Amino acid sequence: MVARSIMLQASGLHVCIGSSLIINDFSAVFAEGDWTGLLGANGAGKTTLLRAISGRSAIAHGSLKMAGRDLAADRLSRAQSIGFAVDQAALPKQLTAAEVFHLTRGSVFRVQEHQQLLPLWQ
Repeated sequence: MVARSIMLQASGLHVCIGSSLIINDFSAVFAEGDWTGLLGANGAGKTTLLRAISGRSAIAHGSLKMAGRDLAADRLSRAQSIGFAVDQAALPKQLTAAEVFHLTRGSVFRVQEHQQLLPLWQ
């Protein structure tokens, strides 16, 4: 068996929306090449967790290490390093896979680079 590198390690993550604690003490290790699914009822916090991991939301407490570096307090670095696409129903059908990739990887502030695509959401 070949040893795989740990790519992402979450330890004791807490994520809040306003004053409500949505994610309480989430921990997981994701190794290179892993495929992972999140299962849960509507409103269980799956999307909130993904938004926090990908830098779209703040992490209130805990650590999120990528390649050994803790990025829990650095939303911009998380957003630049981890792509996140919202549910397919919310994505305009006119976008190609490459356009979705470029919009969803990296900082939320990079949307300005793709101004021509913004009318598709209106």
